Amino acid sequence: MLYILLAVDLLLILQMVRELQLYHTKQGEPCKSTVIVPLRGEEPALGMNATSILGQEHPDFKLIYVVDSDELEKQNARLKQFGVQAIETEELCGRCSGKIRAILTGIRHSNGNIVIADSDTVYPKGWLAALTSMLKNYHVVTVFSWPCPLKITPSNLMRAGFWTLGFESHAIGGRFLWGGSMAFREGDIDQKITDELSVEWCDDCALTRISKEKGWKIGYAARAMPLNAFDERALASWTTRQVKLMLKYSRKGVYVFAAVALILTAFLVMFALTANWLYLTPFALWVVKNLVRGRRYGRLAVLPSIMSVPAIFFALLFLVVGARSHSVQWRDRSYYVDG
Repeated sequence: MLYILLAVDLLLILQMVRELQLYHTKQGEPCKSTVIVPLRGEEPALGMNATSILGQEHPDFKLIYVVDSDELEKQNARLKQFGVQAIETEELCGRCSGKIRAILTGIRHSNGNIVIADSDTVYPKGWLAALTSMLKNYHVVTVFSWPCPLKITPSNLMRAGFWTLGFESHAIGGRFLWGGSMAFREGDIDQKITDELSVEWCDDCALTRISKEKGWKIGYAARAMPLNAFDERALASWTTRQVKLMLKYSRKGVYVFAAVALILTAFLVMFALTANWLYLTPFALWVVKNLVRGRRYGRLAVLPSIMSVPAIFFALLFLVVGARSHSVQWRDRSYYVDG
């Protein structure tokens, strides 16, 4: 067992080294872009979101918020103080989710490269330039975000820890597009792709699948990592949705995660039986790994990194729940998900 322990420790160290290499990617020049932000509901981070996007160090871009008709007046009143006016979601598809409908509306009003962002995310000043400058060498560019709970509550802490698990896929080469930060070359999202999106409910899942089917190179702009700000009020529903998406779109990754989680569980059992502190070294390295990921955000990196350890077992528990569920709740709507 100690040999397995040593191997796991070495793999975690190698993973950290590999992730640091993501910060050294080829870049070109930032180019003309449109940032599309679907918006719905009482988004608590909207002010920080709008300010961060408007403050981008980018030579040529426009910002489009897209809002459903029943919220247009209210959301425009909120956005007015930032000098931004939202446009109304157009009825471009009947079977798609509201978010995809908003994205398709934004695409119709876009110029240049298409960049899709989220309304609950705060972006560093170099985010847009980092994404669009990589489009010279990649068809599509993405970056995952660091979790930033707006309040310290049990649900927020657990979601923060769970969120860090999204980095694991990128670290081992299982690249996926994160919906809050996706940049596409001008003209690449054509009519065929919009037709495919019109029957989907999960935007980043569908765009990841389409990008891989087309053989597009997916770049990862590690230096542009934003903050995902949240105040989670329905942790079970949110976690079930995340797990169900993983089971449907990344089943291989789920199997790898489950294997790792079971090995770590065995180390916990061995520690309980032997009181040998060496069995806790993988958990210490797991925390350090996440501290390295979130280092640019200083103290904001600490709690999510610590919570990343209990989140492993929390996620393992919900894998069982997610496997039995065939529906998910998202943005006040219920969607059937097969698989």
